[in-house]
Amino acid sequence: MLIPTGKGMFIWQIPRCGDPIGIALLAKSIGLSHVFIKIADGVADFGIINGHDLAKQLSDALKIQGIEPWGWQYVYLASPANEAAKGIERVNETGVIGFVMDAETQAKDKPAAAHTYCDKLRIGIPNMSVGLSSFRFPSLHPELPWAEFRRICDFDMPQVYWCQAHNPGFQLQKSYNEFAAMAKKLPYVATGAAYREFGWQPTLSEVTEFMTVANDLKIPFNFWEWYDAYYVLPDIIWDTIAEWKTMPPEDPPPLPSKVRVTANVLNVRLTPGGTLVGYVPFGTIFGVTGQANDNTGKKWWKVGSCYVASWYTELVE
Repeated sequence: MLIPTGKGMFIWQIPRCGDPIGIALLAKSIGLSHVFIKIADGVADFGIINGHDLAKQLSDALKIQGIEPWGWQYVYLASPANEAAKGIERVNETGVIGFVMDAETQAKDKPAAAHTYCDKLRIGIPNMSVGLSSFRFPSLHPELPWAEFRRICDFDMPQVYWCQAHNPGFQLQKSYNEFAAMAKKLPYVATGAAYREFGWQPTLSEVTEFMTVANDLKIPFNFWEWYDAYYVLPDIIWDTIAEWKTMPPEDPPPLPSKVRVTANVLNVRLTPGGTLVGYVPFGTIFGVTGQANDNTGKKWWKVGSCYVASWYTELVE
């Protein structure tokens, strides 16, 4: 399971942010670990301009710089099966490494449509990490079909926009607490406000407060949205985001010394998710020498010079 780490940025309209290579180089220079690219809007393509798939070009350019390109789709649920099909299609076309559903007002009071959309989406991208970008306080938006969306999610990523207010730290903590209290526990990633709207814009101290509280909570964060953050807000806000050091991820748990196969038959592969070199029966015990993730974020045990899927094994005490 792949979860965004560190700090990142949303991109809505690529042409107004620059060319894909330039965007990727700038993202690298300010230490971004992930960028969210809009790849679909309901049933429509997004990121394709005059026949050129800029979303794919940006995805490729970010990968070259070691930055995770995530795709996002605005969800209306007017035609849920077709919207899911478009999301799947654009994931495959752009080569993004993860997917985010942006579900807001248009998705309210549509649990059946949300069920249809999520079922089709998960079938189409069964091994890809999926997140939900939506309202920061679920308690204020019970009409959103939270359970339907979150049942296929690997992480929550609420929009903690303190628009028309000046208390980002309080709002982030409140949002974090509300999601922590939900029945299904998911990792939490926060999206903060770096945009101008209705005469309001965040101050430098507010953006700094948001990032400080995120660090205190030990959670990854990102901002909406690249264009406003770079071209509209005061330069000092972009520069401060650029210079900000996120909390390093916690040390991974120690490797198990041995694992036992729990599947009837388990494939052994040369690389994580790669070439099949053999198989072993139920109950086989391996000594573990390392671990690695495949391109969907799933964890594989290194056993000798090969790899086996960790989710078909159990630890041997």
